[in-house]
Amino acid sequence: CDVSVPPRLVIGGMGRVTPGIPNNLRAGAGTSTAYVGEIPPGGVFTILEGPRCASGLAWWHVNYNGLIGWTPEGQAGSYWVEPM
Repeated sequence: CDVSVPPRLVIGGMGRVTPGIPNNLRAGAGTSTAYVGEIPPGGVFTILEGPRCASGLAWWHVNYNGLIGWTPEGQAGSYWVEPM
């Protein structure tokens, strides 16, 4: 995984997508798994599982308003999600 973004989320906790662009939700950890939706900037989600390293990113299994999938934490020193 990208060590420039150490994991900050916690299983059972809440997270939020940082300002900017939406975070994709996928059926599994990794960019090659099926797209299931997205979480908009400011969207709050519950952390179910993770992190899991895939495609060079740390992925978290999350629930966003009943939509469940895997979303990446960030890359190259930039966080795309943050703990609440």
